Amino acid sequence: MSSPGRPEKQVPVRSLSETAFKEICRQLEQAFTDEKASASFVCGGTIPMVEKLISVYWRNGKHDSQAQVVDLPVPSTGDDGNNRLVHSLVASCEAASFGRNKETVMDPEYRKAGKLELDQFATTFHPADHGILDEIAQNLVRNLDAGNAWLVPRRVEAELYKLNVYSGPSGLFQKHVDTPLSENQIGSLVVCLPSPFKGGNLMVRHNGSEVDFAWEVHSANTIQWAAFYSDCEHEIKTVSEGHRITLTYNLYAKVEASKPPSPVLDARSLPMYGLLKDVLQNPGFMKTGGVLGAFCAHSYPHAYEGVEKLLPQYLKGSDLGLYAVLHALGFKVEVLPVVVMHEGDEEWGYPQCWNPKTSRYKTDLQLNDEDVAIFVGPELKAFDAMFNSGEEDYREESYEKPITWISDPQHPAAAMAHINYGNQAEAGLMYSYATIIAEIPAWNERQLRMQELTETE
Repeated sequence: MSSPGRPEKQVPVRSLSETAFKEICRQLEQAFTDEKASASFVCGGTIPMVEKLISVYWRNGKHDSQAQVVDLPVPSTGDDGNNRLVHSLVASCEAASFGRNKETVMDPEYRKAGKLELDQFATTFHPADHGILDEIAQNLVRNLDAGNAWLVPRRVEAELYKLNVYSGPSGLFQKHVDTPLSENQIGSLVVCLPSPFKGGNLMVRHNGSEVDFAWEVHSANTIQWAAFYSDCEHEIKTVSEGHRITLTYNLYAKVEASKPPSPVLDARSLPMYGLLKDVLQNPGFMKTGGVLGAFCAHSYPHAYEGVEKLLPQYLKGSDLGLYAVLHALGFKVEVLPVVVMHEGDEEWGYPQCWNPKTSRYKTDLQLNDEDVAIFVGPELKAFDAMFNSGEEDYREESYEKPITWISDPQHPAAAMAHINYGNQAEAGLMYSYATIIAEIPAWNERQLRMQELTETE
């Protein structure tokens, strides 16, 4: 106990030992991994047909002025007229192509399906009429309240894209990733109209997880749907019988100028928030400040210039959650792209960002004891690759402190910015992986912020 009239002696704050720092890094990494595993990347549902039928109108050719119409589902008692119309719809479809790198190709071994373009058909179905967009907003396009500050308020919009038919005995589409058509495209919605078929499962995959939509059982009299992020790999298994008729919609996240609609999730309710707050309340963690970084779980479509302007507005799933948590803690947060890797280019790209041969946790021996830096992987400087008339201009973002990574980058093949297989050829956009970077102030600067957070919660 101190003597009266004499100030208490200030105990100097010591930096964490290497072992303690490594353990905190491991805990943060595990928390982000758990967040990615629990985050939704796909959702779906069913709509039983009760009274109102779904009508599809189409023309046999783009220059045919006479429209035909079929009402679905076809009555189970048998309606030869409607059955003939279903077959007429199938016969009116053109063979569906797909994108292989930058080329549009036809290969029935990879994709065997029919299609109608948007100017060839119309339908009385709209996903908003059945609550589908609300379900998608709840699961895939959440709005987050990051500590009394609305974070990128968004709403979801669906734009009809194509009608596809996969018919037995051999209709299929092998695994692919949808080609991005807009920088604010966040996903795709597939609506399976009521028409009996067998097989044709839709498989959606991301980060090692897979969801199987087996629609054949209720295909005759039920509307079934699935929505997923645009960077998810998916495939359609072989249709052995019948006709699998689907409407495809592109999903867009539109930024709102005012208060976001429901649902709103408080970032402070996420598990990552409590852990990060506890870590940052430790005076010895990044005592003199540092930089915390994470490789995003998702990839994002963007034009060749200006990707930094598009993020964080269109962050998905666990990426948005981590950004919101860091924002709610009151730190400066940026989203920066990973440099694009080109085939045959060894100077730039993925190897420059991450060396898999590097030890899991590495100590930079050139730093003094006050700046102990143990981090996941080697130090990374973030680059924004911009393309103009065939020339490459790189803008470097560097930090005074080494970046402490709490996640691994994706596999090099997945991190490449172009798509090998898509639903169409490249459309002037590309996928790129991004990083979330937060500058952590020194303890003497962040101490007050930590106290304020505790008092207001």
